[in-house]
Amino acid sequence: MEWSCSYVDAREYPSDNDAYDEDISLSDQSITMGKMKEIATKEECFKESKTSEDLQVPELIFNTAELQDFYTLYEIVVTVSKGSRKKQARIYLDVIQKIPPGLIILCEKSVACRVTEEGFIVNPSEWLAVRAECFTECGNGNIHYEWEIYGIDDGSQDKVFLEDWNDYIIIDEDRLGINQTFFKAYPDLLSFHIKVIGIDADGERPKGVAKLYIRTNIPPKPGTCTLNSNTGLATISIFQMNFAGWSDPDGRKLQDFSVYSFYKGRKYHIHYGVKTSVDFILPPGESKVFCSVKDEIGAATELFVDNVVTTAPDNETLEEWKSSVNVEFFMVEGKMSVMAQAIASEAIVEEQERKNNRLSVASEVDKVWKEYWELTGIDSSYYTKEAREEIEAELRDKRMGGTEKEAKKNFEMLQSLEILPFEVIEDSEVYGQAVSALAETRPLNKGSKHLLTEFIEEMADSILETEVPHPEDKTISNRLLANVMNSLSKSISEEMLGGNFWIRNWKKLTSYSIEGSRWEVEEKVHQTKVEGAKNASQEEVHDQTELMRNVTDKMKMSIAQDLMVGEDPLVISSNSGFELKVEKRHANEISGETIENEGTSITLPDSCVLLEKPNNCRQTRAASSEADSPSLGLVVVKWSNILETEGTESVGLSSDSNTLDFSLTNRNGNETLKIKDTAEPFEICLGTSESSEGAGNIRLRHVQPNFGDKDEFLVYHQLTVDKKGMAVKVQFTPDEKSTPFVFFYGVGYKPSLLVYEERLFIGNLKTEGGNYNDFF
Repeated sequence: MEWSCSYVDAREYPSDNDAYDEDISLSDQSITMGKMKEIATKEECFKESKTSEDLQVPELIFNTAELQDFYTLYEIVVTVSKGSRKKQARIYLDVIQKIPPGLIILCEKSVACRVTEEGFIVNPSEWLAVRAECFTECGNGNIHYEWEIYGIDDGSQDKVFLEDWNDYIIIDEDRLGINQTFFKAYPDLLSFHIKVIGIDADGERPKGVAKLYIRTNIPPKPGTCTLNSNTGLATISIFQMNFAGWSDPDGRKLQDFSVYSFYKGRKYHIHYGVKTSVDFILPPGESKVFCSVKDEIGAATELFVDNVVTTAPDNETLEEWKSSVNVEFFMVEGKMSVMAQAIASEAIVEEQERKNNRLSVASEVDKVWKEYWELTGIDSSYYTKEAREEIEAELRDKRMGGTEKEAKKNFEMLQSLEILPFEVIEDSEVYGQAVSALAETRPLNKGSKHLLTEFIEEMADSILETEVPHPEDKTISNRLLANVMNSLSKSISEEMLGGNFWIRNWKKLTSYSIEGSRWEVEEKVHQTKVEGAKNASQEEVHDQTELMRNVTDKMKMSIAQDLMVGEDPLVISSNSGFELKVEKRHANEISGETIENEGTSITLPDSCVLLEKPNNCRQTRAASSEADSPSLGLVVVKWSNILETEGTESVGLSSDSNTLDFSLTNRNGNETLKIKDTAEPFEICLGTSESSEGAGNIRLRHVQPNFGDKDEFLVYHQLTVDKKGMAVKVQFTPDEKSTPFVFFYGVGYKPSLLVYEERLFIGNLKTEGGNYNDFF
């Protein structure tokens, strides 16, 4: 190993069109071997000559004071020899006189920047986030950053100016994010420099400069993806996709052949792995099918294949399939992904069948009554109110028995999924479809809920522990996980309380209100609620609640950490009602802003109030540098919360409640900020209605509840007001206009402390624009 050095006056290096600036010297130039050879170089870099022994060492160590002069560009070359083989590497050192901030640019995600002999290799199909850091001579740390990206010609190594480059990136102070569209905008370039200039806002100092060299990994060259058919039967037809003629321009190994589908507006990952002939099953309806091939570094090429339409099989065909092929067949064959698809598809088919055949209780009673009518020997006693109620009771018992049977079957199906691995994020995307479908479409018994808890833990581990370039890359897996949690939450809530207010109980309560005193009505309702709460194991429900809340919190924070100011909000929504929205904004931009999340809106107070700053903080920030305008993470989660068992005032009361979780995070997204208790509140709307009016708009509203199954007497809705003494205006519009009265509850710490507050006849409530309302 031998070192050599040459140098050139830095002021002679720039071309005639570039002015030389001593403060940054050549830091913004692209230094090339070709340009160095054009300029006459001087051979002696050091003030005192070094011997050959000094230069034949593994490490060349020196102080810049030993070099010839300032404003000089040094080329230091090392030659590694072994026998007749030689290889050289070089580094350029630009020495200036004044000391600037020492900067470095880092890739935020190791999976987005792969280190190779060619430098940092990035995939054009991925999001790239980089961060600038000042590591020496940083002054007071008040560094303002200016960014630039330019191309590098692979032949001449010259700088290539990129027009409109900033249209494809996001700049977030010391962070920069490159959108996938950036690489599509400059398809003829493979190499780029990301440059940042750091300016010390507190004094006159030279500007610090850092650059990151990246080279794009060319995605696989498309071949063909052939589908054997574009029509078939849901659950039963096995479709086959064949990949052929795919290659990688850089000679890299192709390691993943995936199949995706768009079904009912959502993207699903059907298959992944190294097989080039893939079998899969689709749910009923239309699916847009895509194929994707990825190389060993991660660059992917995706192609649209076809629109596939499947119809639901009739009952006879489905039963024949269950007796001959079914999911056990795929399990034995080792086709785990097909097994998961079959289970998911079957659950969706059967759910559609139930919806198509579902009748209200009244219609079912009419049907049975009509059958009695056709029997001989029937007299008028069969047409009494009491007879109708008897028929209704029999039908409800029959329905209850059918539900228990379905729950047992669902438990067995979930047990069959225990064989599936949930080790990497792709497992949660592919196999999670089956868990999600079973949790959402079928009743859950105690055993099923226990299994779902295990699946939630396994899916969460595989998702949260996987590093991806951007949180959007986890959308599929996060959505399925959220759907499983929300479905379990609904089921637990129904077990805890929701099932205690069927029509038969409503009739008992009605008789109490007519024949008994107000005290008897209150006591009866109180006892019914407490009995329902005690039916469930409080300890187990508490553990399940804590697990889901912890997973949701980790999901929120992991997304908030990676998002940048100015990005479009990232939204995770599930079929069962879970909606998570995360965005990041500058604090001085959010005062009075309304955040929309599907049917939910949140109007924020003044940003100075949020941050517990002086009243003029917005004006102060506007007059100062951008660094004084810290960014905030805005996180909104709406989901079906469950009844708490202990230790909190935030209590959800039913499977169909809408619970809103809103939080502010710091700029790094790793800490939830405390909000000052103030007379200027958040205004929160669940549902849709006009903004409230009144004294200073100091109201929280919960509007337009959703009444679900028409056989249920009442559906609870919860708005948590984590503040004593707050005034709350409740507005609602019942779907069932004949609903006679509404209950309002205050809920204590544990189920045994549930308190009945007030029962109001709807006819006695005030109306406003067609909505009923009350004020507490």
